[in-house]
Amino acid sequence: MRDRDNFDNPTNVSGFDNPGRSNASSATSERPQEGMKGTASQVGEQVSQQADKTIDKAADGLGQASEQLRQRAQTQSGVQAQVGERVADGLEKTSEYLEGRDAAQIIDDVESYVKEHPMAALAGAVVGGFVLARVLR
Repeated sequence: MRDRDNFDNPTNVSGFDNPGRSNASSATSERPQEGMKGTASQVGEQVSQQADKTIDKAADGLGQASEQLRQRAQTQSGVQAQVGERVADGLEKTSEYLEGRDAAQIIDDVESYVKEHPMAALAGAVVGGFVLARVLR
């Protein structure tokens, strides 16, 4: 059976393994890999562009929400007005942060924050997971 397999291999015409001879199929196998790398690069670029568009939409939404909240807070008095102003300020700052950065910069900022404050990041992830689990129920 082994001899038959050797004869069926078109790169080995003698019927015996020939380690000194180069295999022509290795050069052609690199071309699909190059094509896959190009495709992966294109997909990565598309994902990055979509993430940037989503970040821009989120920034716009947060900006609008901060304006609306600020308007409502101005009609209130006391603690409600103060809390409304603080939340509106936070939303506005977040909106400005998102407008000034792309997805890669935000990822870098998150990574550096997690390295500098691992316990706070862990606590935030736990709270975020809990809230997400409750919302998705």
